[in-house]
Amino acid sequence: VASIGPPEIDPYAELVPDRATAIERLSALHRLSGETPPRFAVVAAEAFVRRVLPPEALRSRSAVVVAGEERLQDGLIRLLVEGGYHRVRAVDLPGTFAVRGGLLDVFAPTAEEPARIEWDGDEVTAVRAFDPATQRTAGELASVRIHPVTEILRGEAELKRARVRLRELGDARGMPTRRIAEVVELVEQGAAFPGVETLLPAFHERLTSVAAYFPDGTAVFVDNPAAVLDVWRREREAIERSHAAAKERLVFEPAALALDAGEAAAECGSRALLLSFPPGAVEVSSPRGWNEAAIGRIAHGGEDNEPLVVELRQARRDRRGT
Repeated sequence: VASIGPPEIDPYAELVPDRATAIERLSALHRLSGETPPRFAVVAAEAFVRRVLPPEALRSRSAVVVAGEERLQDGLIRLLVEGGYHRVRAVDLPGTFAVRGGLLDVFAPTAEEPARIEWDGDEVTAVRAFDPATQRTAGELASVRIHPVTEILRGEAELKRARVRLRELGDARGMPTRRIAEVVELVEQGAAFPGVETLLPAFHERLTSVAAYFPDGTAVFVDNPAAVLDVWRREREAIERSHAAAKERLVFEPAALALDAGEAAAECGSRALLLSFPPGAVEVSSPRGWNEAAIGRIAHGGEDNEPLVVELRQARRDRRGT
């Protein structure tokens, strides 16, 4: 089962996203885009409407390293850097790597332990697991699967696209040239500055929905369609309010970062669709009837859970200390 939980922060928040949460989301997307995807994916309603990097971009910074293959160490280092891995002295956390001569240690997010890759010239001679606490090897591995740990890829093509789009965006918003140049410089440096996730559309030809990662023939199950539609509408409204408050900053329009409720429903409706209704709701079997079911659910006396939703969101903020 692949799981994608709700985003922790507003896309326009001037905060640095939690790295561990971003890695978990990308690990789930990587598994869904693989040759043997999981049979089930559980996606929070809030996460479903957020746009993500396209599958081909994720695959472009992914690799499977096996012993006996020809692979340049410098090429793998470049792939890791462009995919957001941090270069460190000793690997102990997912999304980090270290290099010592012909050895490269890397902690891939989908692995339980980091891997030590050994080279002889351009040939990978061994791939071994190791204990991050002692740094001692712990046995041979058949392979190590690597994928990006950030959606903001920093290859030459992505940075070139970002420079052009950020300048165009700044000019369109009437921002001072100096301020635009400062943001572009931070991007080129690879800095994880507050608000960087807001600039995600600048790095990719297009962003896509989570549904683009579903294998062909995937059926979509929606539990309580009325509640899901309500979450989608509220999420988009909240994003639009945040965008309005960020009018002095270099930010993209909400449509570039999130689907609206209609687009999300269409993504579901383009596949085999299974709907589960709570007692008292009108049951239908088509996306068109989905909206009718939402109205019917309210007419049949559905409770307004907004106070509970507010309390739950505040509890999440309290746990994060924000």
